[in-house]
Amino acid sequence: MLRLARESFAFTVAGVLTVATGYVDALVIQAMLGRHSTGLYGAAYRIVVVFGWIPLIFQTAMYRSISYLAHRKREGFGPFVERWASVMCIVALPIAAGGQIVGGRLLLLVFGSQALSVYLKSPLRSKDLDLVSSQIGPEHQEALSKHLPQTQGLEVRSSTIQSRPLQRGTLKTYTIELRVDGKPFFLEIFDKVLDGQDPSVLIPHVEKAHRWNLDFWVPSLNATLALRLAFRQPEGISPLNSRRLEDLLQENWRRIDLSEVRRIIQEWEMSEVVKSNLGPLRKTGKLRILREELMS
Repeated sequence: MLRLARESFAFTVAGVLTVATGYVDALVIQAMLGRHSTGLYGAAYRIVVVFGWIPLIFQTAMYRSISYLAHRKREGFGPFVERWASVMCIVALPIAAGGQIVGGRLLLLVFGSQALSVYLKSPLRSKDLDLVSSQIGPEHQEALSKHLPQTQGLEVRSSTIQSRPLQRGTLKTYTIELRVDGKPFFLEIFDKVLDGQDPSVLIPHVEKAHRWNLDFWVPSLNATLALRLAFRQPEGISPLNSRRLEDLLQENWRRIDLSEVRRIIQEWEMSEVVKSNLGPLRKTGKLRILREELMS
């Protein structure tokens, strides 16, 4: 038993370090870039984990042969490892190339987008729900945490409050971590929008919608586009959000009024932020027209 533990010690250390590195990167990203970037990273990482089973199968199959060659036929050990490493590289290259090409689309397909999903054909696949209210406070969060478990299948795991100073005020995010039928789900309520403005600035631009057998209030199509363009830094318009914009424009181009979008952005006094976000966007298709119209 002691001999077995000693001989497998290297594998044990490797396994522990592998698990540790799977969490350390997310902690570093959250500390440096915040919750939004961490969420995007975590979503993409889940997809990568699925493909991670491919090298794991190779690795498990190789261990027995590697151990045998290392002890009995050392002259065949090196060529064997090199051959299998080459095979794994050949398998990995098309996966890596495909990830670069369709990674953003795949992430959007799997996890979706809340506000944009109202105006897109793709189904809602979000793992969280974002709400805005200027009346939310710690006592409301506590009451909500006590009320939600009364619904069958809902379990409250934790609740947090985060503050973030913005240009026009301090944004407070009230988060409740849930389990919905055992699966993780996050409810986030923001008491500010844009660069720290009161959510009441959205009132003139909301309308009633019906989707997924639900009735709810949502920003209009033009206001949704304006909100997406006005994402504050450091998030701005990420490559993933850029693809979401492309889909939104492609499916709703005839319904979008760019002059109204410009007016809403000016009303919210977010023109400089929008121009800063539009600058790096690629200058093709509908995004090119959008960029030229709103930056002129």
